[in-house]
Amino acid sequence: LKVGRGHKNTGKPLSKTRLVHRFIAVERLQKTLAGTAHQFAYPWPESSANYLAGIKKSDALKPKTELIPDDVFVRIFQYANGYLQRANKLLSLRDDIEKVRERCANRSSHMIQDKINNYLKEVGYQDKLNQFKKELKLLESSCWLIILATTGIRIHELGGLKAGSYHTRDDDGEKYYFIEST
Repeated sequence: LKVGRGHKNTGKPLSKTRLVHRFIAVERLQKTLAGTAHQFAYPWPESSANYLAGIKKSDALKPKTELIPDDVFVRIFQYANGYLQRANKLLSLRDDIEKVRERCANRSSHMIQDKINNYLKEVGYQDKLNQFKKELKLLESSCWLIILATTGIRIHELGGLKAGSYHTRDDDGEKYYFIEST
């Protein structure tokens, strides 16, 4: 079994990260094939994927992405929370816009657009529908940020949430909600 140490096109050495991923792939293959006709011995019994790639334990524990400084994060969080505080108003306006669309269903799209823009102008949106759509998008982004910041859930887990969460109660009646993600 051979794991190349150079880039296939340039021949330049691979980064430590690329190397460790290749070595880990070999280790996983060895575990997967254990007990089959294609099994093979652990490829480096006196070593590890990290060691072979040149990664020290201290390197492996360092986060790759720097944290946002606290003072900056506080401002971002407060901004997002401001949108969350206005969520009921924004969602109510969204529902009102849908009612306008329904009432004008038999009219031209241009006339519907005018009605919606007039309504939004009355409630304070000068740029009308474009501005309102931006506000809704910012509300969505704010919700994502607040969930990510307060739960410890990862972005790909949040993006893969399944609808229909369930809950249970403990002996003291405390309610616990569960989420499921892909």
